[in-house]
Amino acid sequence: MAVVLNLGRVSFIRDDRPILAPISWKVRDGERWLILGANGSGKTTLLRIASLYEHPSSG
Repeated sequence: MAVVLNLGRVSFIRDDRPILAPISWKVRDGERWLILGANGSGKTTLLRIASLYEHPSSG
């Protein structure tokens, strides 16, 4: 299956505060994923980076 999303060691820092720890994520064609976590754990930030609304600090 083709890779449709590939994030390699992506992290995000705002105002010297780590919002998203380095994470790698690969999604292949036909896969379904659930993003689950506590409030403030970086779920929305991860999706904003994946959809190019935010630029990662690294990765």
